[in-house]
Amino acid sequence: MPQNITMPDSFMEFEQEFKDWQMSHYPNCSQKTVEFIEHLLERREGDELWQHQKEAILRIIFLYEVKDRALESKYLLRIVTGGGKSLIIASVIAWLKYAYGDQFDRFLIITPNLIVRDRLQDDFLRSSGDGRTIFEKWSISPDENLNKSISTVLIESGSGPQGMITADIILTNVQELYTGGTNTARNLGFLKENFPRIAIFNDEAHNTVADEFTHILSILRNNTLFRLDTTATPERADNTYPDSRLIYSFDITDAMDAPRPLIKNIVVLQPDARIVEITYTNAKTNEKKRISEMDKEFEDAERRVKPFQWVMDPAPMRMLLSIAVNALRAKRQEAGGKYKPLLFVVTMGIEEAKTAKDFIEREFDLRALVVTEDSPDENREEAKKIGHLDSPYDAVVSVFMLREGWDVSEVSVILLLRRIISPVFGKQIIGRGLRKVNKKSPDPEILHVIDHPKLDHGWLWRMMNVSRIRQGILPTDVIEEEPLPPKTEYLQKLVNPDKLIKINEPVEDKDFKQKLEAIKANLTSEGPILNWKEVLDGSTYEYPDRLQIEAVILENIKKKYIGRGKTGTEITKPTDDRYFKGESEKRISIESFKDEVVSLAKGLIEENSLDIAKTSRLYDVLMDHISKKFFRNLSISEVSQDELNMAYYFLPSVKEKFTKGIIKGIFSEVKQ
Repeated sequence: MPQNITMPDSFMEFEQEFKDWQMSHYPNCSQKTVEFIEHLLERREGDELWQHQKEAILRIIFLYEVKDRALESKYLLRIVTGGGKSLIIASVIAWLKYAYGDQFDRFLIITPNLIVRDRLQDDFLRSSGDGRTIFEKWSISPDENLNKSISTVLIESGSGPQGMITADIILTNVQELYTGGTNTARNLGFLKENFPRIAIFNDEAHNTVADEFTHILSILRNNTLFRLDTTATPERADNTYPDSRLIYSFDITDAMDAPRPLIKNIVVLQPDARIVEITYTNAKTNEKKRISEMDKEFEDAERRVKPFQWVMDPAPMRMLLSIAVNALRAKRQEAGGKYKPLLFVVTMGIEEAKTAKDFIEREFDLRALVVTEDSPDENREEAKKIGHLDSPYDAVVSVFMLREGWDVSEVSVILLLRRIISPVFGKQIIGRGLRKVNKKSPDPEILHVIDHPKLDHGWLWRMMNVSRIRQGILPTDVIEEEPLPPKTEYLQKLVNPDKLIKINEPVEDKDFKQKLEAIKANLTSEGPILNWKEVLDGSTYEYPDRLQIEAVILENIKKKYIGRGKTGTEITKPTDDRYFKGESEKRISIESFKDEVVSLAKGLIEENSLDIAKTSRLYDVLMDHISKKFFRNLSISEVSQDELNMAYYFLPSVKEKFTKGIIKGIFSEVKQ
């Protein structure tokens, strides 16, 4: 199982005092704060906040006001996707406005990208939606005039900083504050010079450890009186986390175990299939040979098939897409026209995304929207509207985008056409389908995830606390909503009380924080490999002969009924419907290959918490490496089609060579 560091809980030392404070009806608080708390907690039925939202807000009030800005006034909430982070942010802003008046000049909400910003825009901008802000819809403050008066300005590309003068809240994506651009640096400078007392809210805050994000927060440090970070996944893929202090966690397990389920239950569907035909391509001669089960080379070839080929090669991809669309159609039938269930497909590369889109549209007469790093703005706008009954799209296919901030509750089926090795990315991807369609209903909802067992995602399903894993699924199976296993109530019992050991009270260690940081640095940092060129030049690629799964066959020929309806199986005639043939090998174009390498570079940049502006440099290094290893040091325009196809096939292996140490070495050289 992939390992990652867990962010420590900084609230533990305050737990008992916090409980006593609640029981005593909030002593040591101003009258305004007590009024706000009572208004927050005593709401009419149907307008109540969820219990975890109340808990999070009360902890912030306790630390900031009662404990006199404890923990440096830098707080982090780990809240599951669909757990209402936006309402928590709005409530804290309303409290600070109501209880502290003009002590704060501005409230700055920073998002990592346009997708997250667009979602918050719908809540905080009066011009969005029905014309009412989140403050008015929820009557967050006891003062209705305040709820109506809180205003927000959107800082976007080319808008300039002047709008900050009149608004209470400044909403922007972090790129609009970058120090490297003339306009963006002006936005940041305007903030620093004109607003000496600000509160900062970082949504999807795991991104704050990226170089440029950290630099911006550092520049604003002396202006910042209060900071709140919110995210479902504070721990990043590179084993770092924000420098704020974790004070509350409400994760997937908590959400599923709530008296009223707050998110969907996850049911994983896995096919049971085997390879029957493989195409073998000799790397030296480019000779192609089709190997079937009857050939003596078959067993060795099957063993050498890589995990990603079980989802990327044409035949298994077609099979998995067929299962996913079948599950989607079942969801549509259950919805009965009340909402429009969606299929979310996650692929490894742009070419696979295009192939998935083409297959969905050609074979099933459904419309699919492809969203990648290079998609035009109109695709992003369409992704926002998808899920509405009037949207023309039935599926979204994504490569590296839409892992965070894109929250469409109608996502009912997720198909994984890539292997996930990062717990953070795994949570983010599955999180896109966790929001319930009917949030106020006590009835559970189910998210179906289509996953190939060869990808070894068992660790992910344990981490996500899935309700059930269904194996041996066929594209012909009738998939209906199914009764979920009952929750298990765990009652703790004291066994052998005579063996209890008394633990002494902890002794305060004044150097604990420094020691913790040293341990963290030891565990997470892989030093820069300064001779990275030599390391890459000396690297080799195993199994240069290409293997492609040409056809798969379903192990069973039974049609099963899964769910509440008809049960049992029907024996079907063994026809060719059980076989999923791949198409002939695709001719990768030069432009498509370059797009794939750009996508690979951007993925590595994000995984290593680097500024996206460094993508160009990494792309050049990647292309140089590929040229040496696969193109005989020729330019891409000079290589044969077979060489281009072979290099494309090995891109996942190329990525593995670019370790964290290699990446650090490349950019430490740039700094020198």
